[in-house]
Amino acid sequence: MHGVKPPRARMRDLRRRVGLWAAALCLAGCSTSPPPNVLVIVIDTLRADRVGWYGNHRDLTPFLDSLAGHASVFWNAYAQSSWTSASVASLLTSRYPSQHGVTRWDAVLPAAEQTLPQLFKPRGYATAAFLANRILDAKFGYAHGFDVYAVFPKDDPNSAGKPLDPFARALVKERGERLNRECLAWLETVAATGPTTPPVFLYLQYMEPHIPYTPPQDMVDRIMSRHGDAAHEHDTYARMLFVEPQRWNQPDPEALQVIEDLYDAEVASIDARLRELFAALESRGFLRNAVVVVAADHGEEFLDHGRLGHGTSLYNELIHVPLLIAAPAQVQHADVHEVVSLIDVAPTVLHLAGLAPPSTFEGQDLAPFLPAAHALGALLAGMHRVGDAANATAYSQLLEPPGGPFQAARHHEAIVVGARKLLTNARGSEGYDLATDPSEKSPGGLSVAEQQALLAALKASGERAQRATRRERLDNLDDATKEHLRALGYGG
Repeated sequence: MHGVKPPRARMRDLRRRVGLWAAALCLAGCSTSPPPNVLVIVIDTLRADRVGWYGNHRDLTPFLDSLAGHASVFWNAYAQSSWTSASVASLLTSRYPSQHGVTRWDAVLPAAEQTLPQLFKPRGYATAAFLANRILDAKFGYAHGFDVYAVFPKDDPNSAGKPLDPFARALVKERGERLNRECLAWLETVAATGPTTPPVFLYLQYMEPHIPYTPPQDMVDRIMSRHGDAAHEHDTYARMLFVEPQRWNQPDPEALQVIEDLYDAEVASIDARLRELFAALESRGFLRNAVVVVAADHGEEFLDHGRLGHGTSLYNELIHVPLLIAAPAQVQHADVHEVVSLIDVAPTVLHLAGLAPPSTFEGQDLAPFLPAAHALGALLAGMHRVGDAANATAYSQLLEPPGGPFQAARHHEAIVVGARKLLTNARGSEGYDLATDPSEKSPGGLSVAEQQALLAALKASGERAQRATRRERLDNLDDATKEHLRALGYGG
């Protein structure tokens, strides 16, 4: 009937209204409870299949796996794009790339966009971000709402803006030790500001799994020894560095094994740095009442579909990302298999802090998936599961290549509905049944009816993602920033 919303839309509206009522009830009846700290960690370029809680048996992430013991793990979480800027902008704004306009490496997140720190700041939160990816520099618009916004590595004050030499570019990546040190020092200053420490919103973006791969030697030795001939692999690594550099871009099987081992060593390295961070936060009492989110902005391709890197397609090795959320004082583990998205993080975090999301947010509140601590939580959880999990949807975009050395984008849009996935570009579409073909090797695994249903769902999501669009570009980017971005694979 004309004007009547479909059942899923009505259920979404009902959940939103009940969520607003629940937040208001909590604020009215639980006013004696202090607001929680919020910790959002993004591990740049981390593939979901490298994380132990998803079944990886290489012991790369023992700390993250232990963290999952008292958190909710989302098995089918999707990023809204396959490269950093677009994906992070969607995480912070709960909006699609076509809406916030970050679709190229030189795009600026518009000041009119409402971000998580901007929503926490008026509630008395101290807000800070410490990031190791220069593409998220403040000049690109991501600093709005943060008291402190620090991106590393910082420019050398003695360089007078001169571009980095090639060797310096190869070592441009900042390590997690620096981010840990900086954020812990900032927390000390916050604690010293007065008799009462304000609640904290803290955002950290680590860069270890992103190129260039420069893991600590002990991690390299540990990972390369798993094949039984570490000396030979070290020799191959040395030859790729000094004799056969072309093998990095066009790797043979032996070279590809080295590249993946270096990546895995970086994954193991960031896991160790997170163990250190959480130990320090625990000793400061930060985690006693905290919302914790751990996610990736995108993954990485190792010739899974014929290419290396990211930002070139929307296959699952790039947009299926790890996602963990822990509510304050959560002690239970929960596995969530419904399809969710990174745009769902912001409304979820707000709910867990007792705040209502703005009307501009496109994501859904995932708090009902967390173990219920009270009757109201159980009610919300029950309401959420009334929906059909087989029809849960995630929508991603790669509307234009991010720029620079990236190859032409293979896909423009992707939609996942339950276990079915459709990818499209100007030439057509390809569909997959992820239940039987999780690696997306056999296009055409869907019936005609399934493909038509996905096309209709993709059209509806695309139309939704065209509401209230904004777009800004950055002109006259300085040479030093350009050099940093080129070292990370961005820019011309």
